[in-house]
Amino acid sequence: MWPHIDQLYVSGLDVILFLQNVVFRGSGWAQSMLLLSRLGDPKNAFVIYFPVAYSINKSLGRRVIWAAVIAEWLNTILKWLLHGDRPYWWINETSLLPSPPPLKQFSLTCEVGPGSPSGHSMVTAAVWYVLLDHFVRNFGSKSKTGFFSDGPSFV
Repeated sequence: MWPHIDQLYVSGLDVILFLQNVVFRGSGWAQSMLLLSRLGDPKNAFVIYFPVAYSINKSLGRRVIWAAVIAEWLNTILKWLLHGDRPYWWINETSLLPSPPPLKQFSLTCEVGPGSPSGHSMVTAAVWYVLLDHFVRNFGSKSKTGFFSDGPSFV
């Protein structure tokens, strides 16, 4: 169906192996990455970020929940269309590799169902954008030359 998708998976595998074996080599990195992944779990948009945002500002809460709902819906549609395999499972099924490389497996890599596109990335990026946009606009520096200068707002 997608002629170049396997090459994309091989490239992604190279990145994963580089991260696991070079960048995050050593103790403690796994727990830090798992914490970040858990913070980015899409359910947190509904269970944590929405209630906190709504209690701070009702308009902000509504924007957070809509961003989460739309991102989750788009993610589901894209997963149905792309049906991207998870790297840990793909390496054992492909004939492109002579032998499966030693990927480290964690509790979060055992999820079933398509893994691409990442719901963790899509939903979290949408929700955090809304939150950061709100806080920068309301509490950021009023300087036009600084990092928190007025910029585009898409939500």
